[in-house]
Amino acid sequence: MRIYSAHGADMNKNSKSARNIKSARNSKLARNSKKATNITLPGGLVDDAKSLGINVSQACEIGLNQAVKSALEQRWLEDNKKAIEASNQYVRENGVPFAKYRQF
Repeated sequence: MRIYSAHGADMNKNSKSARNIKSARNSKLARNSKKATNITLPGGLVDDAKSLGINVSQACEIGLNQAVKSALEQRWLEDNKKAIEASNQYVRENGVPFAKYRQF
């Protein structure tokens, strides 16, 4: 869900949330190039992964991608909390916009 403006809440292109979105897009581009790094994992876990044919680097990448996505989602929710609350308040007070035109 993207809310750029909700009933007067300020979400311009220079806002913190807009910068976070731009940063997320840039980091997606950077993910296409690999960067060598060292991590420390429990030995038994690595042994189990290898015995099961799991690519440890790929598994770490998938887990890190999920953690980054989750953190960005949380940050977006925090940055847009006021706008979301304003939108919800508007709906509580006025109902869903254009509700009379709904076919369901």
